[in-house]
Amino acid sequence: MNQKKIGRFISEKRKEKKLTQEQLAEKLGVSINAVSKWERGLCLMDMSLLKPLSEILDVNINEILSGEKIDDKDIKKKCEENINNLTELVDLKTMKYGIIGMAIFFIVL
Repeated sequence: MNQKKIGRFISEKRKEKKLTQEQLAEKLGVSINAVSKWERGLCLMDMSLLKPLSEILDVNINEILSGEKIDDKDIKKKCEENINNLTELVDLKTMKYGIIGMAIFFIVL
């Protein structure tokens, strides 16, 4: 998943809707700093925000995760790519927390 590309896409769509970062943050119930970090590609939003964000920006979730507008003919392919990317992301987070848990366990011992 290309965080920078996703961030540019969110920024572009927000500006098309004539929304400030502050207004978008308020609509989503997050801080301005969170929106700024997404748009700069420093992090991804919480997955629970994908649906409301897509509704506010008038795009679909696959377009947010791809960081680009998707033609109808390419939607299935992009959907599969996004599912694979999300699965890898979840696997990496699970592995990270497992390693942290083991490290804490050995420190406590």
